[in-house]
Amino acid sequence: MQGKMGAGRVRAGRVSVRTSAYRGTTALSLCMLCALSVSARAGGILPTGGQYVAGQGSIAGSGNGLTVMQSSSRGIVNWQSFSIGSGNSVFFNNGQGATLNRVTGGNLSKIDGSLSATGSVYLGYNTATGTIEVATVTGGDQTDSSAVGTVAGAGNVGGFAGLNAGTLSTAEVIQTNVDAPAAYQVGGFVGSNIGDGFISSDIVLASNVVGFSQVGGFAGSNSAYIAQSAASLSVADGTDPAVSGVNQVGGFAGVNTAAGTIVNSSSEIVGAGPVTGTGNQIGGFAGSNAGSLTGDESSDDVTGVNFVGGFVGTNSGSVGTSFATGTVGASGYDAGGLVGYNTLIGSIDQSYAVGSVTALGSAGGLVGLNIGSITDSYATGSVGAGSSGNAGGLVGINEGSIATSYATGSESGPKRLGGLVGSNIGGTITNGYWDTQASGQAKAFGFDNNNQSGNVQGLTTLDLQSGLPANFDPTVWGSDPTINDGYPYLLSLSSSY
Repeated sequence: MQGKMGAGRVRAGRVSVRTSAYRGTTALSLCMLCALSVSARAGGILPTGGQYVAGQGSIAGSGNGLTVMQSSSRGIVNWQSFSIGSGNSVFFNNGQGATLNRVTGGNLSKIDGSLSATGSVYLGYNTATGTIEVATVTGGDQTDSSAVGTVAGAGNVGGFAGLNAGTLSTAEVIQTNVDAPAAYQVGGFVGSNIGDGFISSDIVLASNVVGFSQVGGFAGSNSAYIAQSAASLSVADGTDPAVSGVNQVGGFAGVNTAAGTIVNSSSEIVGAGPVTGTGNQIGGFAGSNAGSLTGDESSDDVTGVNFVGGFVGTNSGSVGTSFATGTVGASGYDAGGLVGYNTLIGSIDQSYAVGSVTALGSAGGLVGLNIGSITDSYATGSVGAGSSGNAGGLVGINEGSIATSYATGSESGPKRLGGLVGSNIGGTITNGYWDTQASGQAKAFGFDNNNQSGNVQGLTTLDLQSGLPANFDPTVWGSDPTINDGYPYLLSLSSSY
């Protein structure tokens, strides 16, 4: 579970138990997949009022369990409620067939216990209008599951689960559109992952996600744990954004809170427009991060207004052994190939960015505005700043610390340009390097009020490609003419090259 993901996507496990929703009120057709979407509705400690309305089977309860025996290959069961309390279980003995469960009551389902089957099980809520409600998993486990269809809601809207505080693993969301333009916490897989929520080895495929704020290709908001999961998104016409909203929009997560951890996960958009926000804090992987992001990656292009990053829009947590390859564009200020704005408590370690960056205001190949810390990182993309900006190969404006890092990209703009930093305002730098030839810059800084010129050095392309710069730790950095175009590379991310 902890291995580094390669570029692209995580493979989900074999799908055998499926949880989704049935859209519409009359069809009992065999083409169930054409009308399925994710949903669940409320009830008690065991499902109540179950009755077969298509196919053949029987339902029997004993103690804290309920068993559904189905003799036909397909069946449809109407329930008044469908909830499973902690320590309780529901088992479907349906051979290799399929059972669609439609909840006709009006309460929200909670799966705190065990739901299992020999074949496929679909759980959903049947409404008069066909509106798709939001699934909730609280404390229970869901494994080897899948969902398809369209999901909408007012808040905590997810392609698989709206709100998760349990365990979701080896699940797959396929061809799901999450369309909630006025909602908060909107995700391709889960709206909000909270509390004891544990999500692993899950994947979102061929989806687009639309919300207002805290919008992510995989999770709208994460305050728990997500590992080895992927958002691989596409849009049929190849032009509309696959993930879009106003503020805090990310290719994987809209927001990763201080309690959130995301490891070895990825975001990828194929044949579609960029991750798009019409406001602030927009990122290829996360709109904002106050928790921990480790071993993650994004290949998404990104556009937004302020605090726009190829990986994270605003970072107030930790980013480690992660990278971004997409292009970044901001119509306002503070855009970076990896992070738009790295705050006072934000840290970046052993990470890199390769995409080009443009902004009306300040822009950096790695970070637009740095007030926190950057160590053992680099950027190679070109950087362009507008009339009110500073452009730096590594950082646009530095008010924090930078150590053992380098940049190679070119800089353009009418104001302060630096091969390493556009403007250094009280910041500190140790062992900083830039490529004087590739950048076209003879100076490390466009502006420096803290006398840091003695702590940086410009090197030619050949110099940087001929071994590690002085004071670069060989247990962190490697040098090989066949890797990273001969430039120093990060050993912790060697599988990404």
